[in-house]
Amino acid sequence: MRIRKIEIAGSSDTVLRDGTPGLPRAFVELTRDPVRKTIKIGVLSPKRKQCTTHEIPADDDGEIRAVAATLWFILHGHDGTNSDVEELVRIIGYLTD
Repeated sequence: MRIRKIEIAGSSDTVLRDGTPGLPRAFVELTRDPVRKTIKIGVLSPKRKQCTTHEIPADDDGEIRAVAATLWFILHGHDGTNSDVEELVRIIGYLTD
């Protein structure tokens, strides 16, 4: 069994009138390309209404860690702690070899 796609929603930066959270800051879609041995990263921002994509090698630990730190900032609006970033590294790791 292989995981080929993961979707993550960031934290909300708004609160609705009834106190429930509004739309997340961003959505991230991680997709594994087994032929090219890469991970495609798509970031959708509801405020900007645009999607940006990036592709990284699936076996480059340094690149995965750097991308995880950047994704944490995009999803939550602030730098994450080491354990926050490690959580995303672990999630991205499901798509590696």
